[in-house]
Amino acid sequence: MDAFGNVLAEVTYIGRDHGLGVAPSSTAEHVEDVERIFTNDASKWILGRLAEETACSTAGEETACRTTRQEHDIFGRFKRIEVESEGDAETKLGVLVTRDAFGNVVRTVATDAFEGKRAACVSYDEQGIFPFARRNSLGHLSFERYDPGTGAQLAEVDPNALVTARAIDGFGRVTREVRPDETETVVTRQLVQNRIVITREAVGWGAETAEFDRLGRVLRSWSSGVSAPGQLAPRILREVVYDDLGERVAKEYVADAETMPARRGSMPNARMMPSGG
Repeated sequence: MDAFGNVLAEVTYIGRDHGLGVAPSSTAEHVEDVERIFTNDASKWILGRLAEETACSTAGEETACRTTRQEHDIFGRFKRIEVESEGDAETKLGVLVTRDAFGNVVRTVATDAFEGKRAACVSYDEQGIFPFARRNSLGHLSFERYDPGTGAQLAEVDPNALVTARAIDGFGRVTREVRPDETETVVTRQLVQNRIVITREAVGWGAETAEFDRLGRVLRSWSSGVSAPGQLAPRILREVVYDDLGERVAKEYVADAETMPARRGSMPNARMMPSGG
């Protein structure tokens, strides 16, 4: 380590059985060796900027190394990264990063050893908080919209101009989602006897309901079973019972139709958990 606690070198030995009193280096089947160079500016308290890292893997007589170099701006944020394998210039790849006044990455340009380039960009709102448009390295353009109060995503338009829209509550939780194929999912939340009941209903999939305790743990969940012609699909119930302290699972019921008599009898469909489980 250097004076600032940065790890400059480390070696990992991997083997089936090193044995007591035997040096790991003598029995290792695989060795991973990493060396690093850091830059530290104590006057500005910008520490631990990784400038270069060389990682080598050795198995038998074969060794392969990869070197990563980074450049940083005056604020300590990386602006360029370059990766290259030792002895193979064709594997060289560099990525240049451009930021806006808020520090958001708005453009990246990747350059390979043959001067081939691929660029990607992101556009943010006027406050520099939420992105609203993205273009990937293949030129595919997508859009998105966020709620400024909660940060929840309200809508997205993929590169094929297909729209997914969402409605949220005051806490930013999704209450409704409408997908490009016009299918939708509706989520409702209710407080029942100090327990939260969340129901998720989607066209063609039926409804799924989960009951949570005050600690956010699932106590019971219901989902639609397999239906037969002329019969309604049974509701499948899953149930978990915690110990007296509420810390561990004491009993977990096997998922089954909620009308099964076993749930009212000696509970043969319950799986007992060990005391340490």
